[in-house]
Amino acid sequence: MRFHCTKKLLDMLNKSSKLLDFDPLPVQPVDKVTNQDELNDWHASLTEVDGSYIATFINDLTSFPVVVGLFDLDNIYEAFEGFENVLGEVMLKQKIDKQIVFEYLEDLEPPILTKTISRAKTGPLSAVTIDAQNILYEEGTTSFDPVEVTIALSETPRVKNGKAFFPAENWLEIWDERSKLEESYLVSTGSDETLTEKNLPSQKDWIAFYEVVDKIKKETPWRKIDDDELIAVKDPESEEWTYCSIMGRLGEFSGIGLFEGDKGLKSLVKVYSVDHFIPEYQLKSIQDCLLLSYVSRSEIETDNYDRLQKLGLVENQYYLLPEIMKHTPGFVPWSILSQAEVKRATLILNQVLTVLNNLTYADELPRLMDGLVTSRYKQDGKWETSERPLPDLQSLFEQEPYIFGNDLVLHQIKKAPKSPLSLQVDAVHAPAILQEHPEERPYYPMITLCVEEESMEVLNAVTYPETKENPKHILECVVEVCKDMRPKEIIIRTQTIEWVLEDFCNKTDIKLVVRERLPEFDEVVSHLENEFS
Repeated sequence: MRFHCTKKLLDMLNKSSKLLDFDPLPVQPVDKVTNQDELNDWHASLTEVDGSYIATFINDLTSFPVVVGLFDLDNIYEAFEGFENVLGEVMLKQKIDKQIVFEYLEDLEPPILTKTISRAKTGPLSAVTIDAQNILYEEGTTSFDPVEVTIALSETPRVKNGKAFFPAENWLEIWDERSKLEESYLVSTGSDETLTEKNLPSQKDWIAFYEVVDKIKKETPWRKIDDDELIAVKDPESEEWTYCSIMGRLGEFSGIGLFEGDKGLKSLVKVYSVDHFIPEYQLKSIQDCLLLSYVSRSEIETDNYDRLQKLGLVENQYYLLPEIMKHTPGFVPWSILSQAEVKRATLILNQVLTVLNNLTYADELPRLMDGLVTSRYKQDGKWETSERPLPDLQSLFEQEPYIFGNDLVLHQIKKAPKSPLSLQVDAVHAPAILQEHPEERPYYPMITLCVEEESMEVLNAVTYPETKENPKHILECVVEVCKDMRPKEIIIRTQTIEWVLEDFCNKTDIKLVVRERLPEFDEVVSHLENEFS
């Protein structure tokens, strides 16, 4: 088995070997390992997360990903053993024949290492690495399970040559073709359901979905309730709550947002807080939901319209057509839904419809800030409706402070001349979409800006190809400014990067000010938007 490694991975493997006085694995010339069976070829990289390392791999033929870790510098050489263990466990969970798994992984000893072959191959690897980092930043390293992360990433849709696909499906199909086995092992890595063609919803799934969507449209719930009068539905299988917001009371937009779990609820709170502390330009990249909207024919997204046409539903919808889009923070809206997502959305919308059918125009539901929510859930096999407490909304935004431990930099900043200037700092999604390679998901990269408040001059800017706040990059941007002059204060936005800068400001004796709005900063970003457009 061949591993085409990034320079960083090869360098760190050498450092790890030297620490333990091992002979490093030899690196073969690229031309000796090309033009062979790509199922045995993997591109590999290494990235650091909170002081530890994870190795990411992606199969050249199928784009199937594997994530292993966590490693310290002195045991990075165990990455290939970890790869074997994780991939073996995942393949067995996929019901692939044990003998096939054994024979495939047996070819791993010893691993053949080369440099990366081309940028076209490293593009998909970069996408997997970024997604793995985001999962770790969101869930923390203490609960990191490489098998579960690998399964999750294998079920994340990718794009190649303009077409979407699921890596898990590609992986299973290639083994089916080569082994000539029956469908006994063609099972989704995330459930016990047999994979449908391309793991996408069937026509029956979509018809059931659009039936309830049409019923909700006829019910016109946006005339009865406001968008902060939520309806929560508990999935009987996953036991996850989905918080549903019915939008359109003001008449400008009609639809329903389905916000799943605590992360969805946090996104929902952010969306409702736009008028208070999150600028409008960030709205497109903070939503974490499935958004069902009713739009005109001239506005509907192409994939949604094509699907309605194939189902023969366009003529039945008259003027407003239903559009369903998946919104994920940091990524462009996505029209590709899995079968599980469509079935779950259908279940949730049917329960929302039940609540709506029992409402009159005089009824009022609890509002988001009341701490209560109208809820639908199964109890003893029967669906029930009641008002239940919401999770503590403040706790959704609490994060442990990031500890700044570079004593040399702290010393340099304390020695820097004091300045009366006030510095506005924030990390936001840049007003541009990146898709450097055809197989990468289009996303909004992060940009950290340090803006002098009075003059609105940008003193420093750091961009990075990630979709979430990275404390190291934020501090990198701030440190470069503070080394030359120590500002009177650093001003940040409410519920954003206080957890990143709190310890740094304490140790450098710089006042940290938290405000709901940063109008000067927002005007700078507005100018950036105009330049990108």
